[in-house]
Amino acid sequence: MLYRKLGQTGIDISQLSLGTMTVLKGGTVAEKLSLYDAAYERGVNYFDTSDNYENGESERFLGKFLKDKDRSKIYVGTKCFFPKPEYPAGGLSRENITQTVERSLQRMETDYIDIFYCHRYDPNTPVEETITAIQSLIEQGKIRHWGVSSFSTAQLCEIYYTAREMKCGLPSVAQYPYNLFNRTIEMDLKEAISKLTLGVIGYYPLAQGVLTGKYSNSSNTDNRASDPLLKKQMWDLTEIKLTKVSRFLQLAADLGVSPAALALRWSLHYDAVCSTLSNVNNFNQLEENLQFISVDLSPEVTAALEGIFHNAPANPYTGQKF
Repeated sequence: MLYRKLGQTGIDISQLSLGTMTVLKGGTVAEKLSLYDAAYERGVNYFDTSDNYENGESERFLGKFLKDKDRSKIYVGTKCFFPKPEYPAGGLSRENITQTVERSLQRMETDYIDIFYCHRYDPNTPVEETITAIQSLIEQGKIRHWGVSSFSTAQLCEIYYTAREMKCGLPSVAQYPYNLFNRTIEMDLKEAISKLTLGVIGYYPLAQGVLTGKYSNSSNTDNRASDPLLKKQMWDLTEIKLTKVSRFLQLAADLGVSPAALALRWSLHYDAVCSTLSNVNNFNQLEENLQFISVDLSPEVTAALEGIFHNAPANPYTGQKF
């Protein structure tokens, strides 16, 4: 496995990390534990969850996963924001953050959270209240590092500089979607990420699975697009994108690599991205994803990808590509 320093946290994070948003779908708990054990044995050391994933069950799953492991060698991130049965108001209030962390620790059966994320920006809670709550939990040893997920540049700077003015621990990690279709962080957030020396963990590197090619075959019904409710949430599943994917699949075939491995390798080409976060449902997917290590992202391959997707960030005034 390959590793990178995660911002200023001191963590050497595996470039491929695993999420648990849908970890209990498509298999038994025992099967999934075996799958995640295999990922850990192959060097994956960061596992990502949230208090609202599968109504807290994904955190319980990670608790089972952690039981027979050396906790000091595994990094776990969880989040707080969205409403849940025990706290329907959601948000980043002191009460919600404090209660969420306590419940997350209980579900995961651990003493601390390596990275705690503000899952979204909360316009209804003063950032000072959010920062104070997190700082208190840091001082109690329940949180080691903290960060944000999907904050705009203005929101990110607001919470960072407010924390600095308050002489509190600073956010050091950020999660943003990043894939061959979505390069927003290279344009809107690039300067802020650099100046604040944040470690970025990218998510949706496979564009909800669209970049794997499994939705290009209309006869394949063993996927989430076969569920009408889930399909409505698949914003990357469009005819325009599928047309680009067909060319992408051919490029991967020509290179002799899996589409997933090529997409994951590309999602790590931007040096601000320390790790890319994916979900796996079986051993075949895990093995395909792990192939990213051997993908040679040469200038020629990078140019070929740009020829397919045509979305390299450019100066809006001059048109010159960054």
